[in-house]
Amino acid sequence: MNKRRMMLMGLAGLWGVGQAGVLTFNVGAAIPDGIDPGLADFQTVSGESVVTSLSVGLAISGTGFGAFNGDLYVTLLHVPSSTWVVLVNRPGRDAGNDLGYLDNGMTVTLEAGGNDIHTYQTSSPAPSYGASGELLGTWAADGRSADPASVLDTSPRTTSLNDFLGINPNGDWVLYAADLESGGEAQLDSWTLNINQVIIPEPGTVTLFAALGLGLWASVRRRG
Repeated sequence: MNKRRMMLMGLAGLWGVGQAGVLTFNVGAAIPDGIDPGLADFQTVSGESVVTSLSVGLAISGTGFGAFNGDLYVTLLHVPSSTWVVLVNRPGRDAGNDLGYLDNGMTVTLEAGGNDIHTYQTSSPAPSYGASGELLGTWAADGRSADPASVLDTSPRTTSLNDFLGINPNGDWVLYAADLESGGEAQLDSWTLNINQVIIPEPGTVTLFAALGLGLWASVRRRG
């Protein structure tokens, strides 16, 4: 995290009130099969705050012949900050497997840490699956910004959900999902933003909050 974001989060902790919110977006739209561009879902978030942690829920189901997770490429973009994170990039694709995993969709939560979703079949503990063969559980976002046509498990993980820390979530959030190999059909059922944030007060109240904070600190210091 850069110094500017650390400073914003520190000031927000002094001024603001902590809040958590889960925003669920029901989509129910097919992801075009075997082509790019794919499906982009735009959602607008309002409010003045600073993100202190963020996770993403992702529900993709198979239709027709079923989805193949190794075909999927999913990213999340925030505008106007231009922060961009790769959530899923062809899970299972490695030097010995061009197609990746063949599992049928996913209903997962993606976080900054934990077991990497790109290699979920070899994770410990073993992954769990739903009734339709969809991947379940909580995983670390893929993070690999490599071209989906050539991405491997060894590709560097250059993006993270931690990249959203310190930004104001106000604006447009764009979830982009593509199915880059033909033969399976997938649908984006829904996605969620789970944002922990602190609310930034109106400018006129900032001095009051700061004074109260400094007064409390001085009182504690005198008592010590």
